[in-house]
Amino acid sequence: MSAFDNFGNNLIKLRKQKNMTQMELASVLGISYSTIAMYETNKRQPRMEVVKKIADFFNVPVSELIQVV
Repeated sequence: MSAFDNFGNNLIKLRKQKNMTQMELASVLGISYSTIAMYETNKRQPRMEVVKKIADFFNVPVSELIQVV
């Protein structure tokens, strides 16, 4: 089990709560739309600095995105 097992679902939940598209979130974060799509489908794991940037944007602790071990 990885700390990122639920990352994609958690990201989707937070993004939808803000009524944002993947494209809008990608633009705000300065990354590609396809990267957001891969994060949400758990095909790619973000680096910790990206996780922190996402957590800061959504104003949530990192632990809400990943399982802190």
